[in-house]
Amino acid sequence: SARVSAAERHGWARQIYAYLAETLQADRNFADAHEYRVQYLSAFATQSEAASPAAQEAAVRTVSLAIAAPSCYQFGPLMDLAPVQALGKTPAASNTHKTFQLLSIFAQGTLAEYTAFQLANKDFLSASIGGTSASDTCERKMRVLTLCSVASRGELTYAQVASAIQCGEDEVEQWVIRAVAAKLVEAKLDQTKRSVSFGYVAQRVFTSAEWKNLASSLGQWKESVSRVLASVRAAKAAGKVAAQAGAEQAVANAAAAPADDAMDTK
Repeated sequence: SARVSAAERHGWARQIYAYLAETLQADRNFADAHEYRVQYLSAFATQSEAASPAAQEAAVRTVSLAIAAPSCYQFGPLMDLAPVQALGKTPAASNTHKTFQLLSIFAQGTLAEYTAFQLANKDFLSASIGGTSASDTCERKMRVLTLCSVASRGELTYAQVASAIQCGEDEVEQWVIRAVAAKLVEAKLDQTKRSVSFGYVAQRVFTSAEWKNLASSLGQWKESVSRVLASVRAAKAAGKVAAQAGAEQAVANAAAAPADDAMDTK
């Protein structure tokens, strides 16, 4: 039988992923549909495939649906896909390039950057992500995502949070609660001090600098574990030496006992 080429295998995989994504989308299972759309884009294995019209069309749709989805906050994985990267290489004035710019903002930008993009590209946003409802969803998501970015500082006053996410200080708590509910941060509110202490904060994207920081942290952890293990081994070795010395002393004492008894009898 004839061997199946890699291109044919990729084509069949894309057909399966596309069918599953559309079926799940129709059933309003948006999270799983998104995962299969990502798999679909991943099946464009070569640069020429990733730059094809079919790949770019699918990339634009996947990005637009992810941005408009209320519960989707992780955009880093989309940025890594070859067809999405290909969007960034299209002419700057094209809608495909604007889609890539918008995704970049959601992946690692701020609410201020989104607002500026929105003002400059109203017609594009209306056509790509929908009407007022979708626009409101995007603005809410960007507030939460911007909160995640500033939360990495550890502790912030209500005023600092309000300035970053462009809201009143009386709204800060509800936005922190939104971020906690989305499992993007862990936080403690101090209403007396009017401050927020952040613990865990979801990483929006992993840049090369963040990978280096992670590698450094793992290296430090490895050194700490090595030192602990060395201390444990040293303690065990010292214990064995002490035990051996004690046993030898006990044997010596036992051997000396009959001679002492004999001296006492005389």
